Amino acid sequence: MNHAYNLVVCKNILLVFGVQFERTSGLPWYLLQFEAMFVKRVIHSLRNWIMALVQFLVPILFAIIACVIMITLPGSKDLPPLPLNLSYFASPVIPYDIDKASLGYKEIIDLSNCYVASASSSGSLVYLNNRSDYSTMDDYLLDVAKNGRDKYNRNYLIGATVEADPSGSNPNATLIGWFNNAAYHSIAMSLSYVTNSLMQCFGQQDYHIQTINHPLPWTLNAKVNQDVSNAQQVGFIFSYCVSFGLAFLISTFIVFLIKERAVGAKHIQFISGVHAFNFWLSTFTWDAINYLLPAALIIVVLECFQVDGYTDGNNAG
Repeated sequence: MNHAYNLVVCKNILLVFGVQFERTSGLPWYLLQFEAMFVKRVIHSLRNWIMALVQFLVPILFAIIACVIMITLPGSKDLPPLPLNLSYFASPVIPYDIDKASLGYKEIIDLSNCYVASASSSGSLVYLNNRSDYSTMDDYLLDVAKNGRDKYNRNYLIGATVEADPSGSNPNATLIGWFNNAAYHSIAMSLSYVTNSLMQCFGQQDYHIQTINHPLPWTLNAKVNQDVSNAQQVGFIFSYCVSFGLAFLISTFIVFLIKERAVGAKHIQFISGVHAFNFWLSTFTWDAINYLLPAALIIVVLECFQVDGYTDGNNAG
């Protein structure tokens, strides 16, 4: 049946050329050949309308899939909440002391014990009043820093001093929180342990105050890297899907040429006078039309989905 079909087509083309051969030459003759080859491609596509429809719809379908994926992909998220405590450090040391002038007051001792109860589970406590070689918290911390700055910044993050306000006949207890400002969150950690100590002494001991930092701010470098990574991921997914759809479209163009060569129609057309330039130009023209229509509709799909980066400003054009 294929042989009969192609013989009939070739016979019709030869009749067209035979009628026009004596009256045309040069450019009109080449135009007539181009028209005949182009019309043949159109007729072939109309008769094989299922393949033509698949060629037309597959790139659009993959473009829609790419847009849906890009819209549903999660963007940049905030960092997870960060509880402000010493559990993130390997061996934290928590120095604390009581002002020597305040050792005789029961309230001061009780407040110191509350701080110990609050901080004992988070690190190693150092009670400076039992150390005869240090008179103040400053002396102790300076000596530790002189022996090793790295160890000091890594292990000594918070501390506390309990003292009494000497004004009045019944002095008030004061809890002072120390912090190492080399760590960004040390001041909040120190305040958290101080407030929990006050809760232990003057509030409900069954309750606990948890201090959380959320959302954590991105550094400029981390934010840029995150945005670049998201853009690369989205760009790869979109380009992969659209390229796959267009590659499928382009691969189907070869079906007609293989069929022409397999049944011998191409050979018959060449020996019947069809110039190779007209054959390939008509083939390219029809394939270009079949390519440009889905490519234009892909832009329409992008406009419909309003995908960032592809429709902003004049990018869609």
